[in-house]
Amino acid sequence: MKRINKILILFWVVILLSIGSMMLFFHRSNERMGKLYLVGINRIENAMENGMSIEEVQEEIGKGTYASIRNLTYLGRQASRKEQEQFFQGKGVHSESEYTIRILYEGDQEKGFLRYEYERPKQEAALPISMIAGVLLLVAILVSILIAYVKCEILRPFHRIEHMAYELARGNYGYEVKESKSKYFGKFLWGLDRLREEVAKNRERQLALEKEKKLLILSVSHDIKTPLSSIYLYTEALASNLYEEEERRQQIYTQIQQKVTQIEGFIGEIEQMSTNDLLDIQVTKEEHYIHEFIEPVRAQYSERFELQKTEFTIEPYEDRLLGVDLDRILEVFQNLLENAMKYGDGRFVNIGFYEEDYCQLIRVYSSGGKIESRYFPHLFESFWRGENATGKKGSGLGLYICKEIMKKLDGEIFVEEEEDGIAFVLVFPLYS
Repeated sequence: MKRINKILILFWVVILLSIGSMMLFFHRSNERMGKLYLVGINRIENAMENGMSIEEVQEEIGKGTYASIRNLTYLGRQASRKEQEQFFQGKGVHSESEYTIRILYEGDQEKGFLRYEYERPKQEAALPISMIAGVLLLVAILVSILIAYVKCEILRPFHRIEHMAYELARGNYGYEVKESKSKYFGKFLWGLDRLREEVAKNRERQLALEKEKKLLILSVSHDIKTPLSSIYLYTEALASNLYEEEERRQQIYTQIQQKVTQIEGFIGEIEQMSTNDLLDIQVTKEEHYIHEFIEPVRAQYSERFELQKTEFTIEPYEDRLLGVDLDRILEVFQNLLENAMKYGDGRFVNIGFYEEDYCQLIRVYSSGGKIESRYFPHLFESFWRGENATGKKGSGLGLYICKEIMKKLDGEIFVEEEEDGIAFVLVFPLYS
């Protein structure tokens, strides 16, 4: 902000110096032009000293030989007082001319008077120069107003936004930036504020999850101790041949199996609880046209596939109205296309559209990345990764997330095996 002030001050200094230099140059130029007639007078006097008569000088003046001199009038010394008064008062001088009178000497004696009529240069240039200076000053004022406006309405709010990002990085999720009246950053602020709220919610959810996990571990560990103690006692009794009857030993084996099954149930609860908390996907179902999520997909991935030399095509579609969450459905397409880039052979990726049984089906078909059909039931399980994922980064949650999102949108996702690759089909119910 201080740099802007310095730039503004420097800008005004340059403008004022430019205007001052312009006016000074114009003033000196006018002074020089105003004394141009003196050059003509000096030339005439030199010519007369060299023997040129007054009549010859007047003839040369008529030809325009002497700059700015329009006429030369001679009055002898013997003229009457009245003639001298009229001469000095400028009688006979052209109304647009000015004059100056000098004494004509013959030797050391005054012979008479010479009246030089001359034309002063017109000051017409003063108006254009003043206009230029005025326009320059006006432009400077407008530029200053613009800079001040940008500083107050754009840079200052952006500085607050920058501070907000810093506070978020520090973990201060309660810091808010009020939207300025100009609303230049309205959508950006809305998105940033939503991000802040989501980060704060995720933080609270994470803390709650950590608390629940600790309580769960404590609770389940307590519950597991009881069957474990029983198993320990039964195995100790069996090891010491405490029970001689075969029937009794079989009962003990059955009891051990029941306790093991009970422990497995506790472990299953832990796994289910962890998965549900980790993937608490919130979906807001609203009516949107297909182009509202397909065109962003086209814009985001066309260039990326082009850089990878992969043929990426989106077939023509009828712009149907579907019940979706735009953010979540984009997340589904991102997961499917990222998998296509990661596990496919890079030849082609195609998105197709068709209708079936009052449903809109969207098919994401990519070459390569084939998976044996016997693994299809596991594709949408959490943390499951196929053999083709070896050595590639991933969590095994992408397709599970897609499944959960589509389920919450009252839709479905399934996989089809193709000769050249694999296809994932998204199913959306159509509105009647």
